[in-house]
Amino acid sequence: MVFLANHVYERLTDIENITPARSVMLTERERDCVYWTAAGKTSGEVGIILEISENTVNHYLSSAAGKLDTANKAHTVAKAIRLGLLNSRL
Repeated sequence: MVFLANHVYERLTDIENITPARSVMLTERERDCVYWTAAGKTSGEVGIILEISENTVNHYLSSAAGKLDTANKAHTVAKAIRLGLLNSRL
């Protein structure tokens, strides 16, 4: 019985650790904007890199912040990293 309880606990812990990253789906452009922001680039610089306007970059960052329930760029970057949403880029 203890073995079963431990097994269930481990599976639930695995699900809990995976679920947040899978439940938040950022678009490729949102991830790009968050990635370059994490690299220290301004919205203007990100726009130049991605060949889009600064306003569009800010729109993508705002959209990502809404999906991640964050208050600002730094919070968005930190939460995206913590959830593993930028792992493929870092």
